[in-house]
Amino acid sequence: MGDYSKVRWKELFAARILSRGYDYYLDGNVWNLHDKEGAVSATVAGTEDYCVTITLADGRIADMDCDCPYASDGNYCKHEAAVLYALTEESEDIDAGAYEEQETDAEYIDNWHAQNDEPKEKPSWLSKLEAEREELKQYISFMSEDEMREMLYQLACNDESLKNRIAAMYSNDIDERLILKLRKMVDNIEYEHSDRSGFIDWRNASDFIGDLIEFLCSNVQPLIDRGMLEEAFELTCYVFLTIGNAEIDDDGDIAIGAGECCEFWKKIVQKSSDMQQERMYDWFSDHIGNDNVYDYMEDYLEDFRMTGFHTKGLLTRRLDELDEVIRNGVEDYRINHNGWRTYSLIRNINNRIETMIELELPRSEMLSYMEKYTFLPEILIRYAEVVYEVRDVDYAIGLLQKGKTRDAENSFAVSAYSRKLIHFFASQDMKKEMIEELSFQVLNCYQKDLDYIKWLKESFSDEEWIAMREKILDSETCSTVRLDLMQEEKLYDRLMKEILSTGSISTLERYEKDLRSEFPHEIRDMYADYVRGAIGNTSNRKQYRFLVTNLRKIRRYDGGKELAMAIAATWKQEYKRRPALMDELGKAGF
Repeated sequence: MGDYSKVRWKELFAARILSRGYDYYLDGNVWNLHDKEGAVSATVAGTEDYCVTITLADGRIADMDCDCPYASDGNYCKHEAAVLYALTEESEDIDAGAYEEQETDAEYIDNWHAQNDEPKEKPSWLSKLEAEREELKQYISFMSEDEMREMLYQLACNDESLKNRIAAMYSNDIDERLILKLRKMVDNIEYEHSDRSGFIDWRNASDFIGDLIEFLCSNVQPLIDRGMLEEAFELTCYVFLTIGNAEIDDDGDIAIGAGECCEFWKKIVQKSSDMQQERMYDWFSDHIGNDNVYDYMEDYLEDFRMTGFHTKGLLTRRLDELDEVIRNGVEDYRINHNGWRTYSLIRNINNRIETMIELELPRSEMLSYMEKYTFLPEILIRYAEVVYEVRDVDYAIGLLQKGKTRDAENSFAVSAYSRKLIHFFASQDMKKEMIEELSFQVLNCYQKDLDYIKWLKESFSDEEWIAMREKILDSETCSTVRLDLMQEEKLYDRLMKEILSTGSISTLERYEKDLRSEFPHEIRDMYADYVRGAIGNTSNRKQYRFLVTNLRKIRRYDGGKELAMAIAATWKQEYKRRPALMDELGKAGF
């Protein structure tokens, strides 16, 4: 297989597609990978098995094809991305930014020129791409206006999506018939990505949401640009309701789609008249609490209703509505400290405060309002922040210290009070108090990362820090960051010993990069012990792939090649009647 490590290909894929392709690669869904002089073929397991072919030339992708529905529309798909990951073997040290939005070819060319003012030899593939673009421009320049119109007409006649997009961009009147056609496009997107029962599994969820976002960009954005705001609003709402009612195995894609709808609502509302905003506000009010979408999707509706409208009339109306909701919420809180209802109460009070700020009500009125709800830790902290801003520092600090005592049984509240006190002390240059509060925070409050630990270290001498570090490593509240702290402090002996005691391969993988040079034999043998122990309880191809992947890792270490071959030979004898395992071993070179 050729060396394709320098091939530029990630910029061809949207971030969500790239991410899903990498997941497919890690899950071992790429089979039968063959490469013959730049002609690559493979099978990728998805909803069904898909055939992928890729042609590479001059260090660049010349052609790609997959027989999945998404690629058949001319898109680069996750199956193609998975094959490219397998081809370039980037599983071990993948760049943390690999899933960020990538440059298009055109953007890459423009950026290359912007960053290279001096004459410089271009990469051959870049010169070729520029030449192709110029050639295409030349061809188009030869076309008359009538020829262009005729070609576009022929394309649109055979492409319902393009036809509707042209109508959205140029029709003098967006009538109900066109709106129904655009709605039908949304329905078709849902249908194409669902199975016979209407369920969208996780393999298709990303493409489903991606196609809906593309619909918004291609068909709703032109309406916004033309000032057809109510039509744009109606279609955006239809997309949101489609997402909100879909039977979907979600892993974050729904949040992306709902968030994109919120962005479109924001653009629409900003251009709308007060009367149009009133009608839009009513739509949100009508669709909350009526089972129009799954309950978790109602949060998006409620949040936008409370933050997306800014006319004085709607802000005043929002205050009245919130007052009634908060009054009922407080009564319920007094009776039943339900976690979700408490969260809703706090959110509504904060929305009320934000609305007061937006209406530019007097600060004294806002302080008086917040003070009524300081029995809630989150509101007490916000109240203390405002008191601190008006330079009553001692009173603000006292409020938080009393809160720590009052809510001593609430570990989350105590931690929040402590964090805010640390920042108050730091900004007032109260070093002694800051160090004491930092020590309290680290040793008594749950730590999710090393931020406060690193901050505390800066306040100690080297000798003092060693003693404090041992206390931290022994602290129950720092148990989840113990290994991270050992890594940060380069306590590799202790880190390796801890990992060996757990026997956790996932933990080993997390720290392997820092440990591999000092403990190659221990890491090698830990992988070996793991695969030997796990093989007896493994029974399907996906699990076999995972074990064989770990078997391949053993080969990286001194003496690992022989050890891995010996383990593979044993498996071939003991499990020779498991064809899937034999196949995976063969594909990995064993």
